[in-house]
Amino acid sequence: MTNRTRFAIAAMLDLARAPQPVSSSKLARQQAISRGYLDKLLARLCARGLLLRTAGAEHDFWLARAPAEIALADIVAAVHARNDRCRRRNKARGWCATRRPGHYLWDALNQGVADFLAGISLADLMTREHVFGALPRASKPRLRAVPSPALK
Repeated sequence: MTNRTRFAIAAMLDLARAPQPVSSSKLARQQAISRGYLDKLLARLCARGLLLRTAGAEHDFWLARAPAEIALADIVAAVHARNDRCRRRNKARGWCATRRPGHYLWDALNQGVADFLAGISLADLMTREHVFGALPRASKPRLRAVPSPALK
């Protein structure tokens, strides 16, 4: 799972649990990520009709539908959507002209993952967190010293 997906799902869970709209700055503090990065993710979720937001400088966000009606596949598709301009540019360059057998394997795998995620809603994730495990919060990667091999 990419960080983008993890942050988007965690933000959606926070919004699903909140009794009232939540500001993007509060969500960013809860997720320990920058507000600018989170605003980009939230804008994608709004564009796909998963979130609603207030007008003004400080946006407040809330779910556009009930948690039971929002599948994890919807969230993943929203934050990883490629725009049509990229598809047209790649096709014009001939990148999509030839398909190798491996492409079909990856397409089938991606479809299987999408089908699995389509069967899990935000409500499922909220009620069965003990099964899925809580989504980890952001943490800075730690550098670990690797012992050097013994010289003989």
